[in-house]
Amino acid sequence: MRKLKEILKYRLVPAVALFSLFIVSSALLSSFSGAAPPNNTSPALTPTVQETDPPVLEALPTASPPPPVIVPLRDIIPQLTLRHSSPDYRFMSASGIPFPDYQYGDPVPESLAVDDTFFSDAVFLGDSRTEGFSLYCGLKTADIYAGKSINVINICSSDIISDESGNYVSIIDALGWRIYAKVYIMLGINELGYRPEVFISQYATLVDKVREIQPYAEIYLQAIIPVSQKADSDDSILTNSRISLFNSKIAALAQEKGLYYIDTYSAFLNENGYLPEDASFDGIHLYKEYCQAWLSYLKTHTVLACGVRD
Repeated sequence: MRKLKEILKYRLVPAVALFSLFIVSSALLSSFSGAAPPNNTSPALTPTVQETDPPVLEALPTASPPPPVIVPLRDIIPQLTLRHSSPDYRFMSASGIPFPDYQYGDPVPESLAVDDTFFSDAVFLGDSRTEGFSLYCGLKTADIYAGKSINVINICSSDIISDESGNYVSIIDALGWRIYAKVYIMLGINELGYRPEVFISQYATLVDKVREIQPYAEIYLQAIIPVSQKADSDDSILTNSRISLFNSKIAALAQEKGLYYIDTYSAFLNENGYLPEDASFDGIHLYKEYCQAWLSYLKTHTVLACGVRD
């Protein structure tokens, strides 16, 4: 009997307890697995999305681009050189100083100096004196076409200027390589043996050719630079009196043709009326210092037409 009680106490009771615990656990698991998930979303807070089709964009009308406006070159170029218009005066310096009394053929008056960019649309034509100017004056913005023994006649025929292909052409042909607003000409020292009327007639023909090639350029005729006293006394032709005669013809040509006359003759005269002896090794061709002085003179003697040229 005692043994039976011990079996009930230590074996049967724990087994019944474990079985009861198993039954309760199974019931609890069944209740959780069958329950519906909670609904935490309030209908009032749920946004309502209305589906709509995207708008149909109509294609924009296509327009053909307007045709390009073609402005003739002849309508553009005068604007490069005739920059100002005023009813009160016809001429002014490049620095803006008006010249109310200036006339074509008069010596260009002195004014404020311009810088080298003024010559960026300029070309210089001439003989060996201009060739020296090209070598020694320091100007890098201009084109300079010049050569030994060039005169008003052979400037159109002597092939001394090399093009990009290595071919040689005349100075007048090289003049047509680009468009210029200013043309500076220095000729006459090699023509002092000509009769003055022949010289100026040939010079006029040259001017007409320059205008034909560069119809919108301002043309500056530079006076023949004087020679030294020694050179003057050594030659009956190469004299300052003859140079002065030829220069008067050049000034008259400038007046007749509507050109500018730059008095580079007076610019180089010393107190005795000659080119200084220290200006040249031969009394004719200028040393570097005087080539630079030549450029400085041109910088302080500029003139432009205001409005429409005659």
